[in-house]
Order: sequence, then structure tokens, then C-alpha cells
Amino acid sequence: MELTEKATTYAEGKVNEVLTAAIAQAYTDGYRDGYKDCEDKIPMELREDEIEYVDLGLPSGTLWANHYKKGTDGYSDYLPYHKAALLNIPTKEQWEELLQICKIISRGRYGFVCIGPNGNSISIKKCGYKEDDVTINPSPYFARFWIKDNKDSSKIVSVKMFYNSKKGCEEYVIVDTFSGYKLPIQLIRTK
Repeated sequence: MELTEKATTYAEGKVNEVLTAAIAQAYTDGYRDGYKDCEDKIPMELREDEIEYVDLGLPSGTLWANHYKKGTDGYSDYLPYHKAALLNIPTKEQWEELLQICKIISRGRYGFVCIGPNGNSISIKKCGYKEDDVTINPSPYFARFWIKDNKDSSKIVSVKMFYNSKKGCEEYVIVDTFSGYKLPIQLIRTK
């Protein structure tokens, strides 16, 4: 009888060890598989320098960044036009295509969501602009970013998205902006 009791006690301990190890391995495998699925969801060719480009299903094949370009501090990078123009910022035509083809939804003080005909979407945050390195005009009222402009002037065009209280609706307009102001950078790519 004593041998049977010892065998039972030994077996119970081993069963617990085996079950614990099996459950721990299943958890680890599941976590890694889930992480890989997430990585696979965003194709590598749509990621560049930590920027995710989203295919909104636009006829031109333009891909829009899912968020503003980030600086070394991890926050939105603000640049004057002469520096922004060296990057892949949208043209007036690409902006107009986005307006015509996508559904734009206001998210109040947080910004806007642009939904493409294929169901994919990007966010455009309301975050103001900088007049110089010290003064920042953060705004829960408008989003603003540069678009390509061929003018040789101190006034360059930018997109301004805001709620027009006089008209009682959201407006998405192109406005002349002093080229020395620093705006967040919305990037694009083509397929």
C-alpha cells in the first residue's frame, strides 16, 4: 500500500509540472503568433522610417501616412516650408483627390478621420503650428499641414481643417501661410 501511495503522490506532482509547462508554452506560442500576425497585417512595403503608409483605395495610388512625421523626441515634427518641401508632402491635386474620394469625419478636438472607399483610414490630428522655436500655437480647433507649392514667395499654401462656427460646419481649405511658420508634416507615397 505504501508504494501505491508514493506512486500516486509522485504522479500528482509530475502531472502538475507537465500541465504547468504545457500551459506556459501554449501562452508563449500564442503571444508570438499574435505579434507576428500584427506585423504581417502592415506589409513591410507600406512602412518606412517608423511611418505607416495607408492605401485608402485612391485612383492615383497615393498612400497617405497614418500620422504626422515624428521628430527625434517622438512627437510631431514641425518644419518651415523650405525644409518640408524636401520631403514627400502632398500636392494640391493629391489633397483634392483625398477630399473628393474619401469620407472625412470630425473627431472633435482630436482631429479628423479620412476613410477611403476600401475601408482603410488615416487620422489627421488637430495640433496647431509653431511661430518660432519658443511659441507654439497648439489648437484643439484646427489641423494644418504643408502641401507642395511652386511659388517663390513668403506665403505658401497649406491645408487647414477646422470647424467654421459662422457656417456651422467643418471646412477643409487651402490657405496662404507664412513660409517661416513651422507646421506638422503629413507625408505621402505612391505605389
